[in-house]
Amino acid sequence: MRLLICSRNIVQQHERDRLWHFFCHFEGFARAVDEGDPWLNTVAKRPCLKWQRVFEQNADAEAKPGKFLFTWVRLGSEEVRIAVSQEEAVADMPEHQELPRRLAEQNLFSPTLLHAKLQSLLSDEEAVPRLRDLTVGRPGPALCVVGFYQGASSTKVLAEWPSVHALPWRPARALLSVATELRPGSLSPFGVSRPDGWLVELLPQQGNVNSAWLQVAGMKHAADVTVRDLCKAVSAQLPGLGFLAKHVWLASAQDPQRPADNVELGLALLRDLRWTQSERLLLREVRLPGTSAWPRWADSEENELLRPQEAQPLVLLERCSQRPVPTPADRPFQLSAALAEELALSGPLSRSSTYCRSSPSSSGRRRKLEEPGEVAHSRRLLLTSRGARQFEFHPLRPGTMLVGRKDGTAGIINYDSDVMSHSCVVDQFPILGLSWFHTLPQWAVVGGSQSGVIRFLRYDEGLPGKLHSVELEPFQQLSSLSVNCTDDYFMTSGFCIDVGLYDVVTGRRIKTFRNLHQNFINILRFSHRTPQLFATASFDHTCKVWDLRDPSLNAQKPVACCNTDTLNVMCCFSPDDSRLLVSGVDEALRQFDLRERGPGSKFPVPALGSSINYRRSLYAAGGEVVATVATNESLLRLYDAAAPHKSLGVIDFRNMLLKQNHRQAHGTGQAGCFFPWTSSRSSRWSALSLVGGSSCEEPREGLDQAPRVEYLQSLRCHPGEPSILGALAAASEPSPEAYVAAIHLEEKPGASDECFEIGL
Repeated sequence: MRLLICSRNIVQQHERDRLWHFFCHFEGFARAVDEGDPWLNTVAKRPCLKWQRVFEQNADAEAKPGKFLFTWVRLGSEEVRIAVSQEEAVADMPEHQELPRRLAEQNLFSPTLLHAKLQSLLSDEEAVPRLRDLTVGRPGPALCVVGFYQGASSTKVLAEWPSVHALPWRPARALLSVATELRPGSLSPFGVSRPDGWLVELLPQQGNVNSAWLQVAGMKHAADVTVRDLCKAVSAQLPGLGFLAKHVWLASAQDPQRPADNVELGLALLRDLRWTQSERLLLREVRLPGTSAWPRWADSEENELLRPQEAQPLVLLERCSQRPVPTPADRPFQLSAALAEELALSGPLSRSSTYCRSSPSSSGRRRKLEEPGEVAHSRRLLLTSRGARQFEFHPLRPGTMLVGRKDGTAGIINYDSDVMSHSCVVDQFPILGLSWFHTLPQWAVVGGSQSGVIRFLRYDEGLPGKLHSVELEPFQQLSSLSVNCTDDYFMTSGFCIDVGLYDVVTGRRIKTFRNLHQNFINILRFSHRTPQLFATASFDHTCKVWDLRDPSLNAQKPVACCNTDTLNVMCCFSPDDSRLLVSGVDEALRQFDLRERGPGSKFPVPALGSSINYRRSLYAAGGEVVATVATNESLLRLYDAAAPHKSLGVIDFRNMLLKQNHRQAHGTGQAGCFFPWTSSRSSRWSALSLVGGSSCEEPREGLDQAPRVEYLQSLRCHPGEPSILGALAAASEPSPEAYVAAIHLEEKPGASDECFEIGL
């Protein structure tokens, strides 16, 4: 006991705090915000936390699975996981209130619950933080509700202290009063509607004035805020920002030095200009001659905004809605340089036997692939995915996949255990379009093909069974759908030349853009960082990039037009949105640099000479590797995304389904015996490493003589794990079938374990 007391006294209190701080990061209860985040300097610095209490609460919650809910909160340059018991959450919910009960079914609760929990973790209990919405790294309005979940989720809450970072916004409405204040039809399927008014950040491009936040039309519903409201509110702030001009106007999307001539005062920010909350407005003062072309004003009420007769200054508002580069929510253990210095660590963590843990596959670095040939990998045919037509990996939840079948059924599959936990019938036609939401981990949107039925789906992570669904306005002959990075909008394309724009919050279609191409639009994809940018791949031998911020968007005004040699089957943006990958027929695979105007770079894909060999290609997470498959081949090919594009190897799927049929015919077709793996902390899939073919001992006689063809119908890469991807293996007549094969790219032996030493 004397020795223990002596040892305890040797470690000072501030050193204990640093140790607990380090342990919270090591165990995944806290994580550092990327130092390159461009929005990091806009938030207040966090106060000191009781790191021992943070550690104890999270460790206790992990020891009692299913009894706790979690949410992530950003405090300065760190994000901290807050745990609450389900009993605490229910006790905080008011009795006999319909809206709180409905929200609680989706694990949405009043911010007072989080505020009280956060207050108990602060060293300075008198420091009162206020909570803001945080969407894809961008701070937003005051928080109305907060989501607590059992599984992984994105960081949706920013805690800040007004004394450090003053922000003049209207306080959030109390949860109990939301039901009476909401207008008919404004309640989202996910909970409450958008907050009143529109929050913007003003950033002058001249002088040394710091940015300022402004709440536009704070007493007005967000859907009703117009350009007139914006101009009035920002014009009133110009003197305080150091401008001589008295009035403002939106800048042209094509030339930020000129005013937009296709905008009118009566246009709604949401419906017509597709704004997202908390956009940054770059303010630039220009002087326009009296004879220059002037925007068309909506009416004559704005006497001071009439066309000037002589040169006068005008401030132009350039919209900057770009978000930080997305990073996986389940980051590997790492400390930023600033945090390592704060914890007094001796430089970078060094390798030793002091602390050993696995380096997860979400490290973001390029996988160490073998030389061109068969790529080292493990794979599993998911038997519960039989009849699949499309699938998507969950961006946040490990082992979770959304599958749409040919019979119109949608389901949630755990691809580690090959178990379907949730399902529901969406339509009688194949599911062609499906997408997870980025910030709502339990929600997805799916669409049927011929009928165009569209539904929001929600699964209860603690209650396996049926998926809850909300039906929306259909989009006939649907071929694809995509959700933007902030979950404000999703868009649909089909076997037509039109695309549909839907408001996620209300679930309504708010716009149909007509005649964007001269032939069918096979697929549509949003960018990863800018909520209003999307691309369309068409059979008219073009792939076009569009900007929803342009109120007069039409076929003659794409942001970029990429011409190709064949009809286009698929397109996608690179993770940083600087490149566009376009797939066509047979060997047609090109990458276009959107920062330049050029013909793009061609991948050295072997040609089969087939006009029905439809190719699909995607970037692996990180954007350094491109994966591609085609419908006349059974090979998945990997290429270097940097030009010249070198082959990194292939994965051979020949006879994979035939082997499965052989097992079923001989009574050995169990879910766990076909390319099995195990899920563990040291290795997600410690399975067969296939180099040059399968190591399964199976009879090969008669396989190659089968009267049918196997091919790869679709491809998906995990959005956060560079080493995880999946392919839809299908077979033609006489017994057509399809299964999803989950694939894990293996590293070279000895490259997976990393040991770290704490330099205290």
